[in-house]
Amino acid sequence: MCSNSAYGNGLKLALQRLSKNILVFETPQAVRKKLGKKKHMLWVVTEALTKQPDQPWRADKRTPVILLSNQPESEITIEKNAGKLIILPMPVLPGSLRNAVKAYLLLKEEAYGIR
Repeated sequence: MCSNSAYGNGLKLALQRLSKNILVFETPQAVRKKLGKKKHMLWVVTEALTKQPDQPWRADKRTPVILLSNQPESEITIEKNAGKLIILPMPVLPGSLRNAVKAYLLLKEEAYGIR
């Protein structure tokens, strides 16, 4: 989720080696329209979108969120189960983003016994 499509596509390029199923959306409404009730592995959200109404990543308490933000971590509140939220500084380094995504994907694989 990124309100700037060029930045969102850059994030997608940085992550394309990890998965072929990366989608970029500019609004929460576009997510709901395209994905409906499908399960997500991970949300990557920019800070600007935390101010929009009807944020699907807030309602989904189980799916991890990587939040890209300019604010200190103490000023951000997204209710999540422990270990389900990581905040990275924006602009994000591609390697930092890839490492955060890999960490969540490895946790998912361990939880479901996938190898």
